[in-house]
Amino acid sequence: MNGPGVKSGKGPVASLLIRSPEDLQYDLSGLEKLFSQEDAWAGLATAMPPLTHALPGLQKDLEETLSLRYPDKFDPTSSTRFGDRLQGMELDEIRCSLLETILFRYWIRGTATSKGFHPRLFWRHTLAVACISRNLAQQDGHVDPERAFLVGLCHDLGRVVLEKFGWRGYSDFLQLAPQSGACLHSLEQELIGLGHQALGAWWLELFDLPGWLLDGVRYHHDIGGNSPLLGDEHKVDPLVARLAETVQLADFIAWTQGLGSIPAPRQPFLAAKMAYSLDLEQPDWSGIMAHLDLFLAVSADHYGYDVPTDMQFRKHLLGATIRLGQMVHNRQLSEGTECFSCAESSEALLAPHQSLDENLVIPNTLQAIRKEYKFNTLCMFHVEHGDRCLVPGSQIPAFQGNRDFHRLRLSLTGVESGFRDCLRDRRPRIIRARTPMEKEVLHSMGVEEIGVVAVFGKTRVHGLIWLDYGPTKKKLVESDLIGVSVVARELGVALEHIHLYQDAQKQAECDSLTGLLNRTRIEANLRVAMNVSQKANKELSLLMVNLDHFKRVNDQLGHQKGDNVLKLFGEIIKRSLREGGSIGRCEGDRFMVVLPNAGFIAAVQCGERLRKTVEKVGQQLAPRLNSLRITVSIGVTSLQGGAETFDDLMVQADRALQMAKEGGRNTVVGHAPRYLAQGSRRSNAAAKGFPTCDSKSHPSTQHQGEELRPSSW
Repeated sequence: MNGPGVKSGKGPVASLLIRSPEDLQYDLSGLEKLFSQEDAWAGLATAMPPLTHALPGLQKDLEETLSLRYPDKFDPTSSTRFGDRLQGMELDEIRCSLLETILFRYWIRGTATSKGFHPRLFWRHTLAVACISRNLAQQDGHVDPERAFLVGLCHDLGRVVLEKFGWRGYSDFLQLAPQSGACLHSLEQELIGLGHQALGAWWLELFDLPGWLLDGVRYHHDIGGNSPLLGDEHKVDPLVARLAETVQLADFIAWTQGLGSIPAPRQPFLAAKMAYSLDLEQPDWSGIMAHLDLFLAVSADHYGYDVPTDMQFRKHLLGATIRLGQMVHNRQLSEGTECFSCAESSEALLAPHQSLDENLVIPNTLQAIRKEYKFNTLCMFHVEHGDRCLVPGSQIPAFQGNRDFHRLRLSLTGVESGFRDCLRDRRPRIIRARTPMEKEVLHSMGVEEIGVVAVFGKTRVHGLIWLDYGPTKKKLVESDLIGVSVVARELGVALEHIHLYQDAQKQAECDSLTGLLNRTRIEANLRVAMNVSQKANKELSLLMVNLDHFKRVNDQLGHQKGDNVLKLFGEIIKRSLREGGSIGRCEGDRFMVVLPNAGFIAAVQCGERLRKTVEKVGQQLAPRLNSLRITVSIGVTSLQGGAETFDDLMVQADRALQMAKEGGRNTVVGHAPRYLAQGSRRSNAAAKGFPTCDSKSHPSTQHQGEELRPSSW
């Protein structure tokens, strides 16, 4: 089984992160060789050079880690060559130490402490879980101890992936999460749409790391007791299940000891039936805890975290016990009050939380309901609040009968129907031609009855789910609709989270004044576009745009008028750019335009169109701006078939912009040295009136040769 966002669905992950998978792979090139199965030692030797290049000083840090973990085997003061000193060690020992060093260097060192997320605290928790996992595995005898250690090292990796590269960091999630004993990974599913275990496994998969490591991370919260992952359909490898259970237990122990990954107290959770597969009476708990104390104390100074005192351990354990007692009491009070068990539809209930994409969430949910209850047709009808009607959306399977189905509009005002009653009362209904509208709808669909279930969240009604048994003539049963209503309620909450995330993502990506992309996002878009263009050997151009003498507007007319001019310019530049490009505001009155699939000549043409449009609007606005004329200077550059970096392109675009400003402003200047050095192209550009690095485009420039302009611009 693939976790959400892994293999079968990378879209949800991509929507969470500011950097592309390809971009992240470059950071630790060589990591994929670390677990080479053909020749493990050769794989390690192959991995070290690129990793050392990516993380300068890695060898020195590795020496320190080895001396901490294996002081009897590795002497950091020896004059013997580093490689020779490794010969007396086991490969697994080196691999564990190397991965520990890499993860700390890449993920923890340099990551800023933010409200709710403390990198060193997180790392202390990671080491604690890794240490406990190895000791449990040693005593259990069914799991390889070094594998348990490595899964423990990586088990919470998804949280720091989100903190370092998410549009909204894990610290932002912690601010949204209610300060209660609720399980963190369950809240992640609700508020983010993806659990940290799936995100961590996705990152590991980028480097083709072993399946047991990916699955151990992916399942360490899902294995045990009532988990659907243990069913025959999923066929989880028993050794992977045992490995994941070991890490789950280690994680639980760490939290009870006050060694959680966040400072706020959270109640740890353990699958109810874990005791059936793990003998919880067998381990030497005192020995495990003594080894944990020593393990953390040895590396505390090296990693810069505090080791809790005995009194602090007792305090945290007491707090965890009290919270657990309160939860048991509340559970006993609520027993018998629920008329429907969510476990009965676990697959359907989990489907809405598999993605942050509404176009995936709804079909996945409908498919799960269809599979669970054997309905023939299901359709999500959305409320159109402006027209006060219901309109059809996703359908499982696609309706093949009435061609007018997708134009169907079910009014919610002035017409009595079960559809309206369902939404008003938020209760399931079986519709059997009680009113003229119902009769007409049923006749057009060729069915005798349909069931409808409201989809609503905490703040609004989203629509309803239509379901029927089609030509089977099987009668709808109210108990089935009650079960579907639980799923529909979860779907409504998931849709609200999607909308909240979309709003938050928009705020994180967009400049609040102009509505254009902000600097972080436009630069990220440029990096991704460059990677794609260079791999596919395609063209790409960049425009750097500056409003001329904008300071005069602020000084003479005030900042409010200046803001209005910036907003207006944002609208102009959006209208001028055709589909496929992206625009962002870097700072103040400077803007960037990224043009994928556009060569140098086409980009200059695009810049000239924009310059003329701004000049024309500026002339019209001059009477209202104390005769100030709004114009722009534009610098243009392009990829030139070489190995240009992001910085190279930015420097070239900035140079072109400076030349445009120095040349009198209201000008477009292109600067692409390698491109222009090719005499035939340069002559062609000059002959057709296009500016180069030593010529400029004036308002009077007449561009010919439209055949050079790509159709997308």
